[in-house]
Amino acid sequence: MALNLEGAHAWPEELAEYYRQKKWWLGLTWGDILDRNADMYGSRLAVIDDETSLTWEQFRDKVDRLAWALLELGIKKNDTVVVQVMNSHDYLVSLFAICRIGAVELQALTNHGEREISHFVTMTDAVAWIVSLDDKKKDLRPLVNETKPKFNSLRNVICIGENIPDGCEDYNKLIAESTPPKNRDFWMSTRPDPNHVYLIGLTGGTTGLSKGVPRTYNDHILDGYYWAKGQQLTGNDVGLVLTPAGHNLAHVCVMFPMFLEAGTTVIANVPNPDRTMEIVQNTKSTFFWCVPTQLSRMLDSPNFDKYDLSSLRFVGSGGAHVPAELIRGLNKRVGCDFVNGFGMIEGPCSITRLWDTFEAKQNTIGTSTCPYVHFKIIDPNTEVEMPRGKEGEMVAKGPHVFQGYYKTSREGIYTKDGYFRSGDLAKMDEEGRISITGRIKDVINRGGEMISAREIEEIMVTHPRVAEAAAISMPDRDLGERVCLYVKPKEGAAAISIEEVKKHCEDSGLAKFQWPDRVENLPDLPLTNVGKPDKKKMRDMISALLKEEGAI
Repeated sequence: MALNLEGAHAWPEELAEYYRQKKWWLGLTWGDILDRNADMYGSRLAVIDDETSLTWEQFRDKVDRLAWALLELGIKKNDTVVVQVMNSHDYLVSLFAICRIGAVELQALTNHGEREISHFVTMTDAVAWIVSLDDKKKDLRPLVNETKPKFNSLRNVICIGENIPDGCEDYNKLIAESTPPKNRDFWMSTRPDPNHVYLIGLTGGTTGLSKGVPRTYNDHILDGYYWAKGQQLTGNDVGLVLTPAGHNLAHVCVMFPMFLEAGTTVIANVPNPDRTMEIVQNTKSTFFWCVPTQLSRMLDSPNFDKYDLSSLRFVGSGGAHVPAELIRGLNKRVGCDFVNGFGMIEGPCSITRLWDTFEAKQNTIGTSTCPYVHFKIIDPNTEVEMPRGKEGEMVAKGPHVFQGYYKTSREGIYTKDGYFRSGDLAKMDEEGRISITGRIKDVINRGGEMISAREIEEIMVTHPRVAEAAAISMPDRDLGERVCLYVKPKEGAAAISIEEVKKHCEDSGLAKFQWPDRVENLPDLPLTNVGKPDKKKMRDMISALLKEEGAI
């Protein structure tokens, strides 16, 4: 099957045709779904953020205005646009406008810095960048001014906010002055092929800077469809987005199901626990997904009893272990259900169901969201399937599991029989429910954000006083894991402090969420019997220290 994006791996034509014939692939684009919702439910609320509420008809009008403005700027079908937009309705307007004209979105996060944005533009030859200048956390104008001049391909930088940098386009002005054709049939001329790539997601990976994950309309919409069915969602639901809108968790767990069911999406920007509860109360949100830290802080708020959370049907969580007392607290104090889940931008996803037992919700990530995506547990060395209850690597294949990283060989990523290798260690019980037990990949899961240990190490060994560096995960009560850096200083050099580590990471352009939280200096790093850094031993060492300190 030919693809629109050079460097993306195509689905084998025989397999693609099988999925189409089985109607697992729906043959729709996000533009098709938007038009259906606006035509059928035009006056119903589609999107709510901190400042704006849009009906489906109003949302479509804004999407069409931006889409027309993008065309007038010369952005065309199959061009790549980097989208770095904070949690607001503008993120969704940007996504749907890019889809409307058949271009491709690369979904960046607002905490990505110059190093990452430059990598994304270089990787994709992006022609445009839509960016929020103010994210309540930081001012991105210096990032725009630093990055834009470096790339000839980056013809348009479209900025959301005030005080637009020189040479950039004003997002709001573009929309306000846009006059798209009144005849809606015009958009048929820009409608993309549902088999084509429309989005490049990002994975933390284990080899440094993020790898691109191409997703087609067919496979990604199917992904969202079965998340909707697995959560038993309808058009009467109101889904609240608390995690970054540009992250796959927000896409497949909340936004995509709400688009497919014509429900309402509420997007919150950097909410604190009380603000989260206020939004639930005011919008009558019926569900949201979060990392365990967000949930525990909400339940622990001294103002908890001031808010009416009775509209919530359930809360979902993924990305880290969820303690039993947290689930019980949710059940008892809020009176709503809980589901546990797992997802990867590469496609494999699983979820516990609302009717599952408490034990299943606490101890497992359930079963595949889609019945046509098959999981199994294998011996990572022999690829032989493991018996039920035995640990091995979790692998998956099916109609919404991607076909390979962008501009990267498939070698080593798939098993001989075509299953994607997740890099996660897991067990499967007799009912087919999966429990994650560890990782093969060298990735740190900090509150659901996947951080490459190698990228931190490559930066830290450039410090003039550092001879060797090893980044590992250390346990944390709130986030599940944080980043601990073990350092061997150079001969005669003074130990390095955590402040110096963070300053070096900042100067090197590493995004703040990847900075180490703690540093330990040793005369020599422990090594395995083959001479590699013994990260298991270092994790044991830091765990013992944290226990002595009473931190865990």
